[in-house]
Amino acid sequence: MENKAIVGILAVILGILMLIFPFASMTALSVIVSLGILILGVYYLVTGFNLWKVSKWACIFYIIIGIFAILLGMLLFGQVLLFDLFVVFYLYVIGFLMVFGGILGLFSRVVIHDRTSAGITVILGILTIILAAFSLQDPLFIAVIIGVSLIIEGITLIATRSLD
Repeated sequence: MENKAIVGILAVILGILMLIFPFASMTALSVIVSLGILILGVYYLVTGFNLWKVSKWACIFYIIIGIFAILLGMLLFGQVLLFDLFVVFYLYVIGFLMVFGGILGLFSRVVIHDRTSAGITVILGILTIILAAFSLQDPLFIAVIIGVSLIIEGITLIATRSLD
């Protein structure tokens, strides 16, 4: 219970900082994400070299993915505009997948979810695409989205800490 409250408070504080200092927050976020991608690339390289005796194809695949991840991490390091394009691309892909998945859910004969949830998925997909379009026009819009999301998530964590 205490961990949820602490994480909630930290999320609210980070969200407020992202809203107050959007450019500095995006720079820090791009550095953190790029370091994560760099570490992942090194991990894949090491894994690839260790798989040489087991499977040559897997080894080659891991090495190629590792090199790609290292190059992407170095490219994104501290580059706010490039990081924004990366996030916008992600939002577009997710938005279109949500729209197509929702449309399939509305018109397919196989009912995995009810039609209401499929309709909501289409609407959320369209909203995600709109957010991506706004983010493409102004890179700091991503900071606002992340800041507000952190504040909402933090408040939710603080409010639900006693429910566990």
